[in-house]
Amino acid sequence: MKLTKLYCERFTAFDELSLNLSPGINVFVGANGTGKTHLMKLAYAACDITKSKISFAEKLNRVFLPSDRAIGRLLKRQPYSASAFCEVHRQDLKICLAFSNHTRKPESAQVTGEAEW
Repeated sequence: MKLTKLYCERFTAFDELSLNLSPGINVFVGANGTGKTHLMKLAYAACDITKSKISFAEKLNRVFLPSDRAIGRLLKRQPYSASAFCEVHRQDLKICLAFSNHTRKPESAQVTGEAEW
């Protein structure tokens, strides 16, 4: 599966990130703590759900293992209520995930595009 784009708002280490991926090999380079592994986990979760019956939100929760298994803990820390958003694109398809810092269970997160993905 060839992913073409990753987009995040207030997700883990990112305030906002829009990353177009090359058709070949992509290399992530940066200082420690900048989110390289988080990008790989996001991409892995999106790819892996195509061969399992697990939802995108649940897969992300299992890959990241947030404290108390609360998916809302994946939101970049904010001193107020906020929402996170992620999109993963491949060809003409995209899968989207939205949740707030109050979202506890993965099934409470909003996922779109999962059926077509």
